[in-house]
Amino acid sequence: MLFLAAAPALAQAPVEVRAGDAIVNAWRVEARTDTFAMAFESGGAALLVIRTAHAGEAAAPTLLRVERISTLEGTEVSMDSFAARRTSLVPVYDVEHHRRSTRTLTFPPGSVTGKKETGGVRTPVNATLDPPAFYMNTTDLILASLPLEQRREFRVAMWDPDHGAYTLRLHPAAAETTRTVDGGTCDAWKVEVDERNGRSTYWVERRTQALLAYVAEGMEIRIVRHAACPASDGRRESR
Repeated sequence: MLFLAAAPALAQAPVEVRAGDAIVNAWRVEARTDTFAMAFESGGAALLVIRTAHAGEAAAPTLLRVERISTLEGTEVSMDSFAARRTSLVPVYDVEHHRRSTRTLTFPPGSVTGKKETGGVRTPVNATLDPPAFYMNTTDLILASLPLEQRREFRVAMWDPDHGAYTLRLHPAAAETTRTVDGGTCDAWKVEVDERNGRSTYWVERRTQALLAYVAEGMEIRIVRHAACPASDGRRESR
């Protein structure tokens, strides 16, 4: 007797995503402040505070993001201020300060202009964003804005001021439980991401898709507490 194997399910083709595409729903990104513990393979540690706010008029609603990295003693290591259109995540500007370098960028339609300064040397930035691209270091905002629950694979157009355009590959999300630093338990989406420098893993809260944890080669960050992630004794910590 001849047995026929069941035909494998056809995989969905990856969805190509550019800044401004209708599939991007950045309205779901909440205004909030979160603190993350950073741990490095070298043994170092730091704190990352991310503040996200809503601003702008009704005709041009804006998403503001400030990221501050400091030592455990409170010394600032870097500060990054970023803005995007709240309707689309199209970047507006980015200003980044490190101890020995700064970068200031603005994003007119279809392009980016600005400057980088390192060790007193100033380098102008003037590039075309074709296709319309998201700015690097905004992967968590992109994850919060895409329909991960549909288990789709995404190919996302990105731009890096040091290396130019590249493609971010987001593999289908999987349901998983993760923990906060203070012992809370979270229902999360786990998303494997092929970034420019290799593969990394993100965990985002199931309902809001807000960032909970991130692991890449040599580094891990994990949220200290989240209101949707109760501790094992049933207590809920405020954000």
